[in-house]
Amino acid sequence: MFRRAALASLLLVASCRHSLETEPDGRPEPDAAPDSGGPSPACLEAQDHSDLAYIEAKIFKLSCVFSSCHDGTGTGAGELDLREGMSHTALVNVDSRTDAMASPSGDYKLVVPGDPSRSYLMFLIRHIPADEMVPPAGQPHNDVGFMPQDDSGTLPPICFQKRQAIQNWILAGAPPRT
Repeated sequence: MFRRAALASLLLVASCRHSLETEPDGRPEPDAAPDSGGPSPACLEAQDHSDLAYIEAKIFKLSCVFSSCHDGTGTGAGELDLREGMSHTALVNVDSRTDAMASPSGDYKLVVPGDPSRSYLMFLIRHIPADEMVPPAGQPHNDVGFMPQDDSGTLPPICFQKRQAIQNWILAGAPPRT
């Protein structure tokens, strides 16, 4: 059983490549052109998708639900259910309750259909910088942080192509699964 868990962890970590560039929280950015070549096959596959079924199965399941953070069974972060078939209700037009420090005015929703710059999810996954959010965001609270959160430091950020797939879904109006 331990071998399976270790293998699954290694596969998850390998899903996007690292480079020497870093994101605001200091972790490597996997989508910048690394010395060894371009993005991983999993990241390249995301370029052809902007549908919620793909996002749930290939992004949320691997980066958000896998770690039991957003599997809908816990408290705190676990209350945000990103499992297949559940994420639309949990994200679209839902007030962000996570961080009053980053949004003192309480103006953020997790996903605003058609508007990534007002969608707090895009900031939390490091796709839209704080100063490009509407209104501009502050640093996320330490209890929240950027996603995916990983105390071990081994889980890579979501690669650019996967983040872009989420942005494209939002731009398309954040439609439900089809």
